[in-house]
Amino acid sequence: MKDQHQIAALNDQFRRGDASLGLWVTTTGIDSLSHDRKQDLMQAVRDYKDFTEDNDPYGEHDFGVVKWAGSEYFWEIICYDKGLQHLSPHPENPSLTTRVLTLMLAEEYYTTTVDGHPTQEQTTLNRIRSAVLP
Repeated sequence: MKDQHQIAALNDQFRRGDASLGLWVTTTGIDSLSHDRKQDLMQAVRDYKDFTEDNDPYGEHDFGVVKWAGSEYFWEIICYDKGLQHLSPHPENPSLTTRVLTLMLAEEYYTTTVDGHPTQEQTTLNRIRSAVLP
């Protein structure tokens, strides 16, 4: 059984800056922002504390909404295996898990597969693999 408190603690540790636990990726909408704006937004994500039963039903601190500078942004942490091929079977164990935080514009979150175009999750995973795998 997964230890939700351990997963939340690791997700918080990672989100607040422990790069040894994973990596951050951004969508094209975030990539289009100025460097300073991206840095400010990333700091807002690091500082996020607004977890409630409604927005964090599993208590894992793996998703948040940041309203900043007149726009809405989502961030999401997904726990993959070390090879970034599958979800981690044990996200509470950092030696078996690579956390990936994706930061995106709210409107980028909901995408569908139409005529062979990839879903948001597939697009994110492809971006991760191209960034970190040979």
